[in-house]
Amino acid sequence: MVIASACEADAPATTVGFAEVAPVLRSHCVGCHQPGGLSPLSLVEYEDVRAWAPAIAAAVRARTMPPIPAVADGSCRGFRNAQWLSEEEIETLVGWAEAGAPPSAGVHDVGALPPTPHLPSDALTVAMPSRYVPAPTQDPADEYRCFAIDPGIAAPSVLRATEYIPGDPSIVHHAALYAVDPSLDLGPFTNAEAIAIMEADDPAPGWSCFGGVGALRPRSQLSGWVGGSPVVALPADSGMTLFPGELWVLQIHYRVGPETATAGDRTQLRVALADDAAQRITAVFQDPLTFASEAGVPIADAKLDAGLADATWSWELPAEVLWAELEAQEGASVDRLHLVGVGPHMHTLGTALELRVLSPSGASSCGLEIENWDYDWQDAYFYEEPIVIDSRDTRLQVTCHYDTSERTSPVFPGHDAGREMCGVMFYVSANDRPEH
Repeated sequence: MVIASACEADAPATTVGFAEVAPVLRSHCVGCHQPGGLSPLSLVEYEDVRAWAPAIAAAVRARTMPPIPAVADGSCRGFRNAQWLSEEEIETLVGWAEAGAPPSAGVHDVGALPPTPHLPSDALTVAMPSRYVPAPTQDPADEYRCFAIDPGIAAPSVLRATEYIPGDPSIVHHAALYAVDPSLDLGPFTNAEAIAIMEADDPAPGWSCFGGVGALRPRSQLSGWVGGSPVVALPADSGMTLFPGELWVLQIHYRVGPETATAGDRTQLRVALADDAAQRITAVFQDPLTFASEAGVPIADAKLDAGLADATWSWELPAEVLWAELEAQEGASVDRLHLVGVGPHMHTLGTALELRVLSPSGASSCGLEIENWDYDWQDAYFYEEPIVIDSRDTRLQVTCHYDTSERTSPVFPGHDAGREMCGVMFYVSANDRPEH
């Protein structure tokens, strides 16, 4: 027995080959990392992957790739759209890289790529009003542009899914679609008047809109695309409420640099609509840091202190606020609130974010945890099982973390670059998804 144990101890560990690595890449990486994909780095062929093995190992170990950072290891919530690598998958990639990225006989690539999903050709199709050509920059740079689109919605309906079709995928990094009530009074002007002013002040198509949609107050974010599959679908039998006469605003994040050579971009959207859905979703955006006066926060307190590695801003939202908004959208009283998803938002100083659900009894549960915030990879996260809120006295607590260590003066809130936000889009419904 002792001799056998010694022999087993001396036996070399099984080496992970590319055959074990390929399924992980196919499931989590090649949606973006393929020829013609969002990333210029292809991870389809073995030789390409082998060359980047150390960088892949470092990225997955740090959980910066895949770049959708909501924690989905079971310690918080499960999400339908979380690209979360298991510890076993990370060990496979890291172990393969540390072993020298060995090949596997007969395995030269990751295998057949999953088919690219598309919405039916008879779906509603809209596009940017005109082509936009970003100017080359001396250094790599990010540019955010907004474009107003009239979708021609004539009757109340719901949006089920959106397909993003970039005109030039080499420069379109991500996009977001918002619903805007043109008649909403913002004080000095309406949303429609604000669009006209911003378009007139900018000689290029659309207007510059880092961090949001400029001076507008959107009713809701309808969808967002951050690479990978072009189709962004809501949970089964769900839909985002749409209203007649609303405008849509498409925000696009362009990535440009000195080598940028483009004939321009005119991104199209293909949208799946329905008259109704078993679960109608209403999106409610809250950010007491940016909209301090509306939230009753003293303006003098709406700032982040400079020179801190972990500056924080925390706020609580009574569920009653979401309840009232949902009842206004539904036109009827709601007995129970279903939180079906959340979309957090900060800018480039953000480092982490937590959302906790505080019940009237004092119990606290995790609603969302992001340990490695990345402004370039924001998304909305839809729960595998909605959070059911039975009491209007329930509170939602949000804590945003920032690194202001390189700032020498306070950081103030706002949509512009250099300012910060601490917002969450709450996706709520009056009912759970029907069982199938």
